[in-house]
Amino acid sequence: MRALALVAVTAAVSFLAASCGGGGGNQNGSCGEATVELIARDLSFDKEEITLTAVAETTVCLDNQDQGLPHNLSIYEDDTAEKPIFQGDIIEAPDTIDYTFTAPDAGTYFFRCDVHPTQMTGTVIVE
Repeated sequence: MRALALVAVTAAVSFLAASCGGGGGNQNGSCGEATVELIARDLSFDKEEITLTAVAETTVCLDNQDQGLPHNLSIYEDDTAEKPIFQGDIIEAPDTIDYTFTAPDAGTYFFRCDVHPTQMTGTVIVE
């Protein structure tokens, strides 16, 4: 009986650990253990600034709570958005997605939702 319970618990933990990873969307509404959690709601992000560690693997979980609206996260060298550092897949709410990438060198960068580039913006500080 204990062995069966252990198998069930192990399977559940494995499912939960995988459900917000790998860069794909999910429907569980949870970001898990992301480096940064960013919420999109009411055509804005919940943070105007995010901080990352230079040249380190980073996971940003985007929680899109704008029912029926698509959003993503992209990071650019500056607010001209001409030179992308990272461009994330677009998801439609309600959904979450983990974006895993290597953070750039130390400096100040620009982030936005590419679908709403003038409404949803912020600054990335890489230390």
